[in-house]
Amino acid sequence: MKMKSTPRSLITAALLLIVAATVGVAVRDEVRQRRTAPAQTAPSITVPTGQANAARPKLIVYYFHTATRCVSCLKIENLTQFTLESDFPSELVEGLIEWRPVNLDTPGNGHFAKEYGLYTKSVVLSEVRDGRETRWRNLEKVWHLLPDPEGFRRYVEEEVRSFRAVS
Repeated sequence: MKMKSTPRSLITAALLLIVAATVGVAVRDEVRQRRTAPAQTAPSITVPTGQANAARPKLIVYYFHTATRCVSCLKIENLTQFTLESDFPSELVEGLIEWRPVNLDTPGNGHFAKEYGLYTKSVVLSEVRDGRETRWRNLEKVWHLLPDPEGFRRYVEEEVRSFRAVS
């Protein structure tokens, strides 16, 4: 029996291939980094001052993880990054959205878990105005949507858009 390919199934297959390749590269890079790089803290939040930036807040999309990373953890990171790069490329280039993975096991980063009430690996949206965080949101559904990459992507994209619309 011959199966008919639909555009949706082709897109899903392409996304899964991209995610699989990205996970492979991420695992390889993580192994290399652990072997060669000293622990680093997350960069401090700095927003250039000026009229244009004061009117336009910055959105930091954090992915909080630990040094121990499973396939699901890497998938959350890769799908979130893929969504941002696909749906918000100009905002990333302009600095209106920043992608920031943070290892909570790195000395100096533990405060994030307390501040955001984290109990597992998480994606958190943080609005920054004039160098100060004004509000944040934990995207708690990312774990439930892992089996559905397209649903995951839609969820993150909609949450980012709705979070930015309130500004």
